[in-house]
Amino acid sequence: MFNRVVHARIYRNGNYTLQKGGQVVVSIQQVARSLSMLKPTYVRGLIRLDNNDDLSPGMIRDFITVRQAVITGSPSCKFDIELEALQFSFGDGKAIKDKLQMIWDAMRLNPGFQIDAIFFDHWNQAFADSPIAMLVATFFIHQDMKLALGGNTYGGDVPPNTDFVSLTTRNFLIPPPKPLTHPVPVIGAMLSSAPSDFASESCAFNAYLYYSQSSSTSFRIKDGPGRYDVIRSIAYQQNAGGYAFSWPIFYPECPTQRSYDSVDDWAAVSNPIPGKSTPGPGNMTLYDWMATVLIPMYAPDDGGGLVPYSFPLNPNWGGSNDTGSSTPRRVGNTAPPRSSSSRSIHGTLVAATTAAISALLPLVFG
Repeated sequence: MFNRVVHARIYRNGNYTLQKGGQVVVSIQQVARSLSMLKPTYVRGLIRLDNNDDLSPGMIRDFITVRQAVITGSPSCKFDIELEALQFSFGDGKAIKDKLQMIWDAMRLNPGFQIDAIFFDHWNQAFADSPIAMLVATFFIHQDMKLALGGNTYGGDVPPNTDFVSLTTRNFLIPPPKPLTHPVPVIGAMLSSAPSDFASESCAFNAYLYYSQSSSTSFRIKDGPGRYDVIRSIAYQQNAGGYAFSWPIFYPECPTQRSYDSVDDWAAVSNPIPGKSTPGPGNMTLYDWMATVLIPMYAPDDGGGLVPYSFPLNPNWGGSNDTGSSTPRRVGNTAPPRSSSSRSIHGTLVAATTAAISALLPLVFG
């Protein structure tokens, strides 16, 4: 499922993100063609909705255009919609349920607008702030929408009934995952995207200023070769780090509502790819180079280099595994495990809390 994860943001706050000065620089047809050629198994984050955002007809139409192009060659590819969980972490869960209902209604009214997962930014933080609201979301996503649920955890504990998580970079490195309360697939995201904050890694990646508090220095990655080095270094940590890399095709964002475009980013370097006989980008674009790495993964026996991960399929996804793997990889399995007593106490507390709050859900949904 997570062998070839690609990250592509085309809408945020209702605005098309592949434009500059009000002019579209990458058409939706170009986006569709570029993503379909990569044979992805999971396309992340095409649309991100905040609490006040609606799904416009144009957003739905563009999503369908991309999805149809991708599934023509990769019929089992999965898609999500991303929400900012912290904007809904209050009250009895009505706000998040209404937002999810809007998405579900759009799916039922538009046959081509089919998603497979809801992905939450700041998922574990929102769950800690408002477990009732987030359990309402979990219940609705799993029981009513029949979708998978994933989210960013930023290295923290995974809330109950989460199907997969994503970790984002810190100082352009994926932080080592801490031992989790239950094993789930982990995606290593390319940068924490903070498009309105010029002192962020996403802005540094897109050639804007980045300030590091730890070193009190500022810098930016000014060209394609620099971005190639960053992407390559993170990608080649995935096997040792226990995550499936999320390849940044049209991501991250910076400035606000403007996505990075790997198709037009030239990386004139000649470094060989570690562990592979294939030469480095040379005069390729970053997209071209990522395609040379991703497309061989279409076959499970890639033969070395970037070995893709395969996780047991969560029942909410439907379909089957790419490689038939039946053993989950425990995230953080190189770290000391919890003692049996602490696991037992933690599990008991989580079960008791979840059961107590779940008893309230019929009142919310009734």
